[in-house]
This record gives sequence, structure tokens and C-alpha cells, in this order.
Amino acid sequence: MKIRQTLLLGAIPAALLQGCASVPLEGNEKVVCYHPKAMGINAPYGQYALVAGNPLGAPVATPDPRRRLPAPAVPGSTPERVVDSTSPDSQSGSLCFTLTAYSAQAAQSSGTCLAVRGPRGLLPVREGSSRFGVTWKEAGFRNPLWERALSAEQADAGNIRQRTDALATQEDARSAIETRRSGLAQQGFTRRDECERDTKTAPTPPPRPVLAVDESARASTARSLCADSWRSVFGGDARKLFSLARMDADWTAAAGTPRGADLPKAVQGMLPAARLSPSDRGLLKGAISDSEADADIIDIFSRLQTRCVAGLGEAMKTGFQQWQERQRMALAAPAERRSACLALFDGMDRDQARLDEATRQIERIDAERAASGRGPLAPGKPIDLRNLSCG
Repeated sequence: MKIRQTLLLGAIPAALLQGCASVPLEGNEKVVCYHPKAMGINAPYGQYALVAGNPLGAPVATPDPRRRLPAPAVPGSTPERVVDSTSPDSQSGSLCFTLTAYSAQAAQSSGTCLAVRGPRGLLPVREGSSRFGVTWKEAGFRNPLWERALSAEQADAGNIRQRTDALATQEDARSAIETRRSGLAQQGFTRRDECERDTKTAPTPPPRPVLAVDESARASTARSLCADSWRSVFGGDARKLFSLARMDADWTAAAGTPRGADLPKAVQGMLPAARLSPSDRGLLKGAISDSEADADIIDIFSRLQTRCVAGLGEAMKTGFQQWQERQRMALAAPAERRSACLALFDGMDRDQARLDEATRQIERIDAERAASGRGPLAPGKPIDLRNLSCG
């Protein structure tokens, strides 16, 4: 019959539930079907549930349906758990319930009672059962096929978890390999031996900027640059200002000293030509012409010259350090690129080893499950469940 086909396929489409089954209660590993007409009872349309419980052999009374009161609980019994819910088929009136797969909760149903509960209480499954106040003794039954399936699935749960973890490792390893391979491709590397190519040619050091002056020449270079700036304002007459301020040593230009125009724009702002105000310019120009200059006017020159030498000295110190760092980076770049390249290949090797190990683990688990007959169970032939009482 089509009800039987439903059980064998593990599906319960309503279109298949036509006609009247001769066995009131039947089931396999996947489905339980209850046929009220075969029991000679009326099951009005509504919501029905396949419930699992443990009445401990004690009857759980269902009240008279005419009173529509909830069933009283018996002390010491386990609360019912709904396994599945459904409504009667519109043509046959049959009720088919899908059984749950293994889980920690479902496994507790192994060896416990199942029963069908409707709007008016528990439905009887045995001949001679009362139509009112049906108890678990009259309504309870077991499904050994489902219980064995749960037991097998429970025993296989550890393998299932290991397989799930191995699948996650596979995916993670594949993603990591692809990421590393993409990083290598962006740098033009496809083989490990290509990591050595940059180490075969000497790196080109960065050019030395104007401000990259070492400590031994820093002070004389700063004095010369500042003197050159004064010269750009007052010409050769600026030498008298150095003489009046007793700073003649600052006037002598060092050999090979750069000119102020060669300095970066930001550093040129430290030079006297950029800092000198029009009024100070006039005062200093007058001091050059006088035979005796006022001390306050000469102090203007001394402060500007001292500030210029100190500021340029710090700028040269910073410039020299930055140039040294760029040199270090340029010299170290080939070795660092080689190390980074090799690290990516080493990482790919580790990820490939993880991928291979996860693949072997999955294959081993699949082989063990296949050899033991575990894994997803195909639903078998349905059996009569009426007389499989809870004991």
C-alpha cells in the first residue's frame, strides 16, 4: 500500500496517505504511522504529536476528553518530549511522524515509551483499550528499529565529530594555501628556488641627501651654510658682522660645503635670510657702516647666527640617521624578501601537511564506518508496533 511506500522511503507526503492500512501502528527506523480507522476509533482533525516519555511502569491517566483538562503527572515519571507533530491525512485520516536522528536528547528516547497524543489525550494502540482515560499502558509502545538506529548513530557520534573537525581543517588548510600562493604570485615567485634570486645581485644604496652630514663635519657645515645665508643678504660686507660679534671662525666656508639653495625648503626657513625682519636688516646694515656698532644690534646678529647653527646641526643629525636607516633597509631588503618568501613556502608545506593528514583521517573514518555498516541508515521494511509494549 502507499502507506508502506511512505515508510520505506522515509518520507510522509500527504498525497501518499490514501486508503486504510490494515495494521493500526507500524514503523521503521525513520517513520511511525498510526491509522485510527484500523483501530476503529475516530481521530478528528487537529494537531497530534508523537511523544516520548518514561512512565516507569506507572499509568499516566488521561482525563475524560469531555472535560478538556490537562493530564495529571504521576510522581517519578519523566516529562513527555515531543518527537514530531502532524495532522491527520485529509483522505485516510492516518498520522505519520518522522523520527529524529541521533542527538544527545534523542538518544534518551532509546528504550523508552512512545505514544501518540491528540487533542483528546493519548490514542490507544491495542485491542480492548478504553476509549476514555487511555493510559500509557494502553497507548505506549516501543520501536526497536529506531532504537537500534539511535544506538548505532550514538556509537558513531565520535567518528562524526572527528570527521566534521577534519573537514574544517581541510577547508582552513586549503584557504591558507591559496592565500600564501596568491602572496607569492604577487611578488613573482612560483618556486622555492626563486627566493634566492634577489641575493645574487648587490642592492643599490639610496643616494646621500644634502642633510646627511656625519658628526665630524656637522658643526663646520652648519656654520658655513649660515655664513652663506648672511652673504646672500649683505654680500662680502657681512664679514664685518662676524668680526664685530667675534665669530670670525663661522665666516670661513668649509671645502665642499653645500649652498643654502641646495637645502630642502623646510630647512631653508632656519637660515638668517629667511628669519631676518626688515627692521633688523636695516639695523645690521647700519652697524656695518658704523665704526662702532651698538652692542644690542650686534646681539641681534649673534642670536640669529647661533640659532641657525644649532637648528641646522639638529636637522643634519636627523637627516644622517634617516639616511643610515634607508641604507640599512636597502641592504637588508634582499635577505628580508628571501626570508619572507621562504616563510610563505614553509607555511604552504605545513598547510599541505595539515590538509593531507585531514584527508587521510576522513578516508579512514569513512572506511571504518562503511566496514561497520554505520553512517546514514537506509530505512528498512516497516514492522507492526502494536504489541511492542513498554513492559
